[in-house]
Amino acid sequence: MPKIKQIALRVKQLDNVTQFYKNVLGMTLHVSSDKEVTLGTKDRILLKLITDPSYTDPKEPVAGLYHVAYLLPERKYLASFLNHIIDERIPVEGASDHGVSEAIYLRDPEGNGIEVYVDRPKSMWPMKNGQIEMYTNAMDIADVMILKETFKGLPLGTRIGHVHHHVSDIISHEVYYKKGLGMDLVLQYGGSASFLSYDGYHHHVGINVWKGRGIHSPKKTDFGLDVVTMSYEHASDIEKIANQLSENNYLVNKQDGNLYTEDPSGHGWLLVLE
Repeated sequence: MPKIKQIALRVKQLDNVTQFYKNVLGMTLHVSSDKEVTLGTKDRILLKLITDPSYTDPKEPVAGLYHVAYLLPERKYLASFLNHIIDERIPVEGASDHGVSEAIYLRDPEGNGIEVYVDRPKSMWPMKNGQIEMYTNAMDIADVMILKETFKGLPLGTRIGHVHHHVSDIISHEVYYKKGLGMDLVLQYGGSASFLSYDGYHHHVGINVWKGRGIHSPKKTDFGLDVVTMSYEHASDIEKIANQLSENNYLVNKQDGNLYTEDPSGHGWLLVLE
């Protein structure tokens, strides 16, 4: 199954944001310079932070990252993370049960949305009329916390499970992710949000118009999302997507031997071999 390998963010205060991901998210620092930092687990880079004097705040609401979701390998790690942020008095925006998963929501110092979550076994995912049904209920925090252990940072096996974007409209983006990137539509929420994935996962991509319909695409110098890297097992998978993108007149370029494309709101995707 294709996987989201890493995400890159353009940030204002590189040191401040780096410390947040190290101390709050428990990421391991891999490479650091005055322009770029990479972080993740001990054996995997999940996040790249980049900064440049040319970056600026958008002057109006624009499309961009709603949140990036870090998928933990076991529920006990979610309990340990939750206990850690309670101890550190880190503000959270939610602790939810989605049926398919349990998730904690927060933001980094520059407002980039973060979800830290754990999946339930696929056999337990709620279904309705043969389709996955996700919902949002309050997390049973007491039940989760039974499993808490000492927080030791992001465990091995943590990866990016999905990304969720603010977009300008739903329909054109559904078409892009289906006909361009070859994902399947999993779920629609009343015309305001949709979720798409590969191979029956509950979602690799979420899209919503909660920031406003018709919002503009971000500039390449706006703070926020830079690019999402998706990895594929076979070169033929990427070649197939390249053909689909071209046939449907979507942007597709070669970048350092990999494939670069953008959805209709300008969210960049770099497609690489695993």
